Amino acid sequence: METPRTIKDIAAKSNIKRKYITRCYSLIVLELDIDIPVVDPMKCVARVANRLSISEKTKYQAMNIMEEVVDKKLSAGKEPMDIAAPVVYASQ
Repeated sequence: METPRTIKDIAAKSNIKRKYITRCYSLIVLELDIDIPVVDPMKCVARVANRLSISEKTKYQAMNIMEEVVDKKLSAGKEPMDIAAPVVYASQ
């Protein structure tokens, strides 16, 4: 469904320790030689904004800011969810 999920989310819903999920995930990726798709930062912004019940106007501003961050490659090497929260905060 292409919905980004963090390991923390999966651990909370499955009632399995995060460390075990991380270990299994790494093993599966290694053994099956899977290329991990990059998470779209825009989906992360929408997810953070929806969790905080932010207005559509603010969400739109946050997406514009995230677009600039991605275009200027300021997010290189960082997790999209780690960038989404400050972007949403800055858009308010």
